[in-house]
Amino acid sequence: MTLKVVGPRLFMRFARAPEDVIVVYELGLVGLFAGLSKSLRRGRSVVSLVEGDYQHLGRTGTAAFKLPVRRLAARLVDAFVANNELALDYVTGTLGVPRRKIVKGWWLAGLPPELEPSLPAGASPVPEGTPLFVSAGRLIPAKGIDLLIEGVAAYRREFGPCMLWIIGDGPERARLAQLAQSLDVEESVVFLGAVDHAAFKGALQACQAFVFPTLQDLIGRVAVEALTTGTPVVVSPMTGAAGTIVRDGVNGIVVDPRDARALAAAMHRTADPATSSALREGVRRTNAVLFPDAAASTVLQAVALARRRGG
Repeated sequence: MTLKVVGPRLFMRFARAPEDVIVVYELGLVGLFAGLSKSLRRGRSVVSLVEGDYQHLGRTGTAAFKLPVRRLAARLVDAFVANNELALDYVTGTLGVPRRKIVKGWWLAGLPPELEPSLPAGASPVPEGTPLFVSAGRLIPAKGIDLLIEGVAAYRREFGPCMLWIIGDGPERARLAQLAQSLDVEESVVFLGAVDHAAFKGALQACQAFVFPTLQDLIGRVAVEALTTGTPVVVSPMTGAAGTIVRDGVNGIVVDPRDARALAAAMHRTADPATSSALREGVRRTNAVLFPDAAASTVLQAVALARRRGG
């Protein structure tokens, strides 16, 4: 459990800031402070970026004390950007925002096409013909990396060798390494730690599929980044990416990571040459809206709307 404290000092920073538009992601106290700062700076506008249905996160999204703050903050926001239908329904239905204040479009950008890729330091050579999978995220229980390691063990039992590169760090790293050892897959699972964007892009371009076995995520930026490198994704249904940017059988596969055999079978499907080719073509057809230029254009539409509304 983590505790995030937003103090009144942030309000003073907003009040002194010279910008005429403030773009906020968090619609709690951060959004409230940004909205209240308009009273001290004539002509200022506020834009809020909404990733999905915050009630998708269960207790975090429905805490009784958060919803009134979010509704109050929403009244002070001049324009919203809703990433998808889930976000749109949350803003209009739960927060009661008029549709005319909302731009629907993807703002959660992936990796830029001009970024030069490199391989992560410590990435071990992958034997020829061995499928490589990549996963990334903070190593905490909610990300489901333990389920993915169990999936690798099931893959090896049923389909043969494979490799998994795990990118990221966190308090679960030692336990996950021990799990890989106990399942006798330590030679198939490589922990690469935190890497920069170039190395992440290189890893994604080298693999058959990016696997995102999360048990709790609104969208998951790493899934967006994978798609903008042209890489198919295997995602959990417990993320807002499933059904929004990831279409099962088109540009990725949606599978419950709690079923190790099903997860292994989904990974194996992405390693099949014909399926891989079809999924990669699906990624190319659907990922244009995820690139930074497209996302920036969407945010700028909301900025223009906020300026008109906020004066």
